[in-house]
Amino acid sequence: MEQNKKIRFRARAAYDGSGFRGWQVQAKGRTCQAELENVLSTRFNRIVKIVGAGRTDASVHARGQAFHFDVYRHEIVTKGNIDESLSTTQNFCKQLQKSLNSMLKDDI
Repeated sequence: MEQNKKIRFRARAAYDGSGFRGWQVQAKGRTCQAELENVLSTRFNRIVKIVGAGRTDASVHARGQAFHFDVYRHEIVTKGNIDESLSTTQNFCKQLQKSLNSMLKDDI
């Protein structure tokens, strides 16, 4: 069951809160957590939930908002192979950051 093992990643986000109703997902309005979850879910082709280390109110800006999410070991693929070495994880992180930044709007 090695494939089902999850790996937790910590990430940080910066955002201009002018267009957001805060960090945490809400029934109405755009939130940072919802935007990040949507992009991660699209990237991994499954529902990905994130957990923020804190919250912000509506229209509040942030730089370095910490959050974490889990990915399955088999999702950390770079150049077609699964390798648990540090360099592969670092490459995956760089590729993921580039991918997510290209998918997010400019205010995150």
